[in-house]
Amino acid sequence: MVKQNYSRSEKAASEGMHAIQVNRLLELADAASGKKDSDKEKQGPARQLIKIIKQKLRWLHKGDPNIYKTLDIKISSIKKLEAKSCGSSEPLDDEDIETLKTWIAQIAEYKKKRPSTISDEKIVEAEYEKHLNKRHNVNERWLPLR
Repeated sequence: MVKQNYSRSEKAASEGMHAIQVNRLLELADAASGKKDSDKEKQGPARQLIKIIKQKLRWLHKGDPNIYKTLDIKISSIKKLEAKSCGSSEPLDDEDIETLKTWIAQIAEYKKKRPSTISDEKIVEAEYEKHLNKRHNVNERWLPLR
């Protein structure tokens, strides 16, 4: 039986435990001094809405490059709202939050209207043709060149 050297994993575990302990002590010090946690304020619902919008638009942009023109949403306005929610100490206005909610509604509506690129029947047919001549327990990946 081969002897295992666990020094690296023990070192990584001790560093992780040290980092956890330091974070806990910093939180206790902030609570004792009465300081508000600014990171939790930044992770508000408006910032989450902006992240959701950016992710959905990036995903839709892969299928339709003109998605921003179709939905009449400007990238610069998204970035302005993101900067406003992150950088400033004041929260977003009600008007800004309403625009975020309308953008999410527009994206949901567009997703409903958008036709599916491939129907389920075509996917099933493609998989059937793919597996028609497949042998059992054969790895489908390419073998590396040596």
